[in-house]
Amino acid sequence: MQTVPTLKSKLDRQDLVLGILVQDIRSPFLVQLAAAAGLDFICIDTEHGTFNTETVADLIKLARMAGIIPIVRVIAGTYEYICPRLDAGAGGILVPRIDGPQAVRNAVHVSKYPPVGVRGIITLKGQTDYVIPDLSKMVEEKNAQNFIIPQIELRSAVEQIDEIVSVKGIDTVWVGPCDLSVSLGHPGDQKHPEELQAIEKVIASCRRHNVVPGIAVGGIAACKEWIAKGMRMVCCQTDVMILATALNQITKELRSLKPGA
Repeated sequence: MQTVPTLKSKLDRQDLVLGILVQDIRSPFLVQLAAAAGLDFICIDTEHGTFNTETVADLIKLARMAGIIPIVRVIAGTYEYICPRLDAGAGGILVPRIDGPQAVRNAVHVSKYPPVGVRGIITLKGQTDYVIPDLSKMVEEKNAQNFIIPQIELRSAVEQIDEIVSVKGIDTVWVGPCDLSVSLGHPGDQKHPEELQAIEKVIASCRRHNVVPGIAVGGIAACKEWIAKGMRMVCCQTDVMILATALNQITKELRSLKPGA
C-alpha cells in the first residue's frame, strides 16, 4: 500500500492542492485515474451525491491505497455524519452551509479525540489501514492530522468570516461560489461584483489568520483566475461535469461534420 500524504503536510509546504468532487461515479477506476493524473485529493460528496456508507468507505479505502487523499463532504457537521467517515480513513471533512463560528466549533469538537473533543475510539478500521496501532500515538496523530473544512457559501458566513477562520483547529476553508451566489441574491452569477467582493473578503481574512483559502469551482479558466488571486486548495471539477463536458465537446465537433461521398 502506498503511503497516503496528509492534507496538513501538503498545505504546510505551501503547495497548490488540487482535486475533484466525486458525486455519482462509484467505480474504483475514477479514484485510480485521479491519482494517476497527479491530483492531490478526491472529495466524496455525500451532501449531493448518491453514495451509501459502504460505498463511501470503499472509495476512501481505494483512495488510500492509490496514495491520494480522501476528503468527504458530509450532510451536516454532527457526530453521526463526521465520525464514521473519519473512522473509515477520511483525511478531511468538508462541512457545508456553515452559518457561523459555533457550527465550526461543534464540528471540530466531535472530530477530535479526548481531551480535545468527544470522538469515540476505534482502532482496527480504515483510518489505521487495519494495522494495530499504538493507541496514544494514534490519538495524537489523528487529532493533529484530521481536518475540518468549513464551506463558506452563505451570506452569514461571509459576514462572520474572521470569527470562523479564528476557530482553533481550522487550517483551511473553502468557498462554494454557486450556493454563495444564491445566498447573495444573484443565483448563478458568480461574476457579480458582490460575489467577487465576498470571495476576496474570505481570501483576505485567511491571509490575516494564516488559514489556507480554497474553492470548489468548475472549469480551468475559473480555477486559474482564483489561483492567481490566492486560492491554494482548489476543487476543480465534478466527476459528472468532466464527463458531460467531454461528451458535449465530442458531439458538437462531430455533428458539425458532413459525411463524405
